[in-house]
Amino acid sequence: MASGLRYPGRVVIVTGGTRGIGEAVVREFVQHGAKVVFCAPESEGDQGRALAQELQDSGAPG
Repeated sequence: MASGLRYPGRVVIVTGGTRGIGEAVVREFVQHGAKVVFCAPESEGDQGRALAQELQDSGAPG
């Protein structure tokens, strides 16, 4: 692991990724280079879009 990333180029699917443990899992995988697909109930759609935008804007490796 020369780059220090644990999951470079891997794709991860997380259900319930907009809050609590699911959100923490999404953030952790992104920080370690994974491409993350996450979903949540329709009622949390705005939270999901905001999280996705935040992670994209952060410049995280995933």
